[in-house]
Amino acid sequence: MSDDALGDALTLVGLGVDPCLGLDSTTRQKWEAAGGEFLHLGMRGQANNASTPFAESLGNGLLPDTPQGCLVVVRPDRVVMHMGQPHHAKAIITESLDML
Repeated sequence: MSDDALGDALTLVGLGVDPCLGLDSTTRQKWEAAGGEFLHLGMRGQANNASTPFAESLGNGLLPDTPQGCLVVVRPDRVVMHMGQPHHAKAIITESLDML
């Protein structure tokens, strides 16, 4: 994945899913207040239907052992800090912020 797509912030990346989908406003605000950003990494041919920043993975090989539909927290140094399913988004964000 391009460094341009991730930027220099702590990023909640949705692999094939919008990471903001179903996220409550309080949790989203806490994430953003800590400098966190969001990225929807679409699989090849997937369209972006949301306002969340979007990048397309042409090779579908970013994390080959990670199931599509997974959320991944990526630190600015490109280390995966946390991951889980979208229905655990609030816990993923809360636990990631607690580690900072």
